[in-house]
Amino acid sequence: MAQIIGSISMGLLLDQRRFTRRFRAYVGWTVLFFMVFVVHIWAYFYQKCARLYLWCLLMSLSTIRQYTRESLPQDAHKMDILDKPYAGRVMLYIVCGMLDAMWQTTAYWMMGAMSNDPAKLAFFSGFCTCV
Repeated sequence: MAQIIGSISMGLLLDQRRFTRRFRAYVGWTVLFFMVFVVHIWAYFYQKCARLYLWCLLMSLSTIRQYTRESLPQDAHKMDILDKPYAGRVMLYIVCGMLDAMWQTTAYWMMGAMSNDPAKLAFFSGFCTCV
């Protein structure tokens, strides 16, 4: 659902005929730039809070290859769906899905805006898929 919402919202933004193609491209890049920073800063703060805990956990294990659920310390914090921070992490996951769809929609719209020749556009999309 998040990817559907992300792609439809970006598509509606980029396909407004009342604005010039150049203006729509700048607005699309601006929205995408904003979303990338919001999502990555949000994820950074979750990772920053969890980094010390993960480091202590990894140092307590004899080898990383033997990591299983049973190898966790008994006093380790295990998140459940009923825990308070769970909702924020699920929202981050949803927004990551939206960002992915917005990125792909913008990339293909930009390729489509480069030319009206179907052969050239097929080359662009094939190149984008291979990279």
